Amino acid sequence: TIYDHVGTPFGLCVKDGVVENPPLFGREALLVRKDGNVSVEAPDIRKLELEIGGQVYVHGKNCRIFTRPERLRSPGGKGTKLVIIGCRVAAVCREGSVGIPASGIVLCPEGDCAVQPGAKVVYRGMEDVAFGIQVGNSILKNGVETKGFISRFYNIRRLERVPFPPSLYPMDFEKARAARIALGADSDGKPMLLWAEGAAKLGYTPGKDSCGASLADMARVCCALGMTEAVNLDGGGST
Repeated sequence: TIYDHVGTPFGLCVKDGVVENPPLFGREALLVRKDGNVSVEAPDIRKLELEIGGQVYVHGKNCRIFTRPERLRSPGGKGTKLVIIGCRVAAVCREGSVGIPASGIVLCPEGDCAVQPGAKVVYRGMEDVAFGIQVGNSILKNGVETKGFISRFYNIRRLERVPFPPSLYPMDFEKARAARIALGADSDGKPMLLWAEGAAKLGYTPGKDSCGASLADMARVCCALGMTEAVNLDGGGST
């Protein structure tokens, strides 16, 4: 949609109980709670409270929230539709249908709504989280190696002509090798970061150069190093 900008990161980001960017696509996230507990979960934006202009909106009570990949557009008809990206209202539609941005949501409040574009959005419901990051698929949960892609983010069967984000392409959990970074913790909550070097750009020498790692490889190594919870961060050149 016109609201999406390639290169803009999106997905849950929490710091000291403050949601700096909301969760999207049902992707898994690494959550470190203030009591020290570390877990991999799939937070849902529809289970959070959204405060806009002093009004608190709760999905299923006084509003409806529509997200990708379930829908590409909001329902039509009369009624306000708020296009929300990150912590701001990007646009307001008073009538008709509006495209749902891949980098955000559309909130349809009940009754009259005087919200204007640019209004700040505050998310409630994760005050007990000290740190949260939503990037890639899990590779370890409760000490068990993940066997494949969990979120629908990675399992969309019909891509748009110009897919957004462009990372929606066929991937192989077991065989696709690249430079990788895994972020997680051991059973005591000690943070751990694992980096796997990618293949050399100017050629590969067996026994000398790295050929990268698959997500299954990363899961096995993380487990062997004592990690119990881990998510895959962005790979390839981003590492």
